[in-house]
Amino acid sequence: LIVEGIFLGPGRRALEEGRILYDRGEFESAVPILTFASESLRDGLVGSSDNKDLIDTLLLLGLANAAIGNEQAARYAFAQVVVLEPQRQLDRFNYPPKIVNLFNEIRESYLENPRYSISIISPEGARLFMDGRPIERTDRMTKVTDLLPGQHYVLIQDEEGRRSFE
Repeated sequence: LIVEGIFLGPGRRALEEGRILYDRGEFESAVPILTFASESLRDGLVGSSDNKDLIDTLLLLGLANAAIGNEQAARYAFAQVVVLEPQRQLDRFNYPPKIVNLFNEIRESYLENPRYSISIISPEGARLFMDGRPIERTDRMTKVTDLLPGQHYVLIQDEEGRRSFE
């Protein structure tokens, strides 16, 4: 928990600040704070297996960009959410129909893409994480399948606690 706090702390603080600005309707001020939060939380995955805050930040960043009319930036943020959490859906009770439609359009286009796989070679007894979620290790070489195209994050932690991140 201490290590996780060190790696994710700055990003979590920026997420809270960005959330406050967004809730106040200060969308233009929220965007750079949320951009910093997303970069910081992405970098923090080197020391953590928790991607929830990163996904929340990217979703809020997409909402803030949509609110100021920057649809391209909103699409990019929403696409990153879909890559990290393909099953994520937005409900019409908590989000405006225009946002739900935009998110669904992006999600559907990504889900239609071909899927990819990678093989991860790790030491015996290591724990593996992909995009902040644990992966069941099958052997020294573990194959991860059904990945959407986009940027993914792999963390390998050996039995002594040493980490490798890519």
